Amino acid sequence: MVETSIFLLILLVALLISVFIANQIKPISINPVQYNSIEGLRGYLAFFVFIHHSYIWFSYLKTNTWEAPQSNLFNSFGQSSVLFFFMITSFLFTSKLLDSSPVIDWKKLFISRFFRLVPMYFFSMILFMVIVVIKTNATLNDHFIAVLKNTLIWFAFTIQGNPNINNLEDTYLINAGVSWSLPYEWIFYLMLPLLGILFKIKSSRKTLVFSALMVVALILLNKSRLNYFFPFVSGILVAVYRKKVKDASLFKKPIFSFCIVLGLFINTYFFHEAYQIIPLSIFTFLFFLITLDNPFFGVLHLPISKKLGQITYSFYLIHGIVLYVIFNFIYQIENIEAYNYYSHWKIIAASILPITLLSHYTYYYIEKPFIRLASIYASKWSLKRK
Repeated sequence: MVETSIFLLILLVALLISVFIANQIKPISINPVQYNSIEGLRGYLAFFVFIHHSYIWFSYLKTNTWEAPQSNLFNSFGQSSVLFFFMITSFLFTSKLLDSSPVIDWKKLFISRFFRLVPMYFFSMILFMVIVVIKTNATLNDHFIAVLKNTLIWFAFTIQGNPNINNLEDTYLINAGVSWSLPYEWIFYLMLPLLGILFKIKSSRKTLVFSALMVVALILLNKSRLNYFFPFVSGILVAVYRKKVKDASLFKKPIFSFCIVLGLFINTYFFHEAYQIIPLSIFTFLFFLITLDNPFFGVLHLPISKKLGQITYSFYLIHGIVLYVIFNFIYQIENIEAYNYYSHWKIIAASILPITLLSHYTYYYIEKPFIRLASIYASKWSLKRK
């Protein structure tokens, strides 16, 4: 346990140094946000997903089996982080509905989501497909139609699963299968007009019918699991009750940061699955404290935490690809039996800087311009409506 704590501390320090270096090379400004603690949290969540997959890679290299960690801690790094991502999405957009009542421009919202999610995802898929071509020696190993179909499924956010491409076994390992969570995000976005009914948002019948049909279609195509929608429900509840809090200053005190530590310890020590009712309830309460701008001993309000938060989406999409490249093209393990825990985490620590730099640059040159473009389009759309 002590050794694991030391490893994690070293990795965290390596991450922060990497973010600092990236910002020295290509500085990015901190975007103004309404919820500072959430912005500071997001980057660490993506980092914990990276740790989760790094741990799985060690086991995979030994057993050739990709499976969830038996360790509560390392399993929680993956499950609880995605759970919080779902809560953040739900909280932010439910809050938007509450603030926009009784009218919201759905076209403007969906266009902004398209510009926010699609460009960076498509770029990651281009990297993904380049690796597929290299691993299959640029040879057609399956019917062309099958290859095209499976490629399109991947570009469509894996709504219909993550099939092998060109008969490349376990194709999903290229990005560690991270895209599985994105269909749930899209389902929630498309569900917003229906959710708006609860908050007295006026929508046309056409919009509501479209929303209902798309939600049902995506759930069926994706074969979505019900328990993965529970964090979205938590985010909705937190957004509703957050609006009722008039003065959040009390919840910024260190005692509530200790409550977060205690809650995380209980969930990690006693539970292996984050989506069970008790850990989910605890996580919901912890998230409520974070939405009240608890800075977690000041860490979440640090400028470096916010800058890390801004590159979260890129980090989430890219880290699996970099790990795959390292273990398939760069670091050749000659004696797998001699390959040990220490050797593995040295490689993982060394991978943090290139992952951070690549994420930083893709945020700067892909995400940021399209976010700006979405804002410009939204402004023009609003002027046209007037």
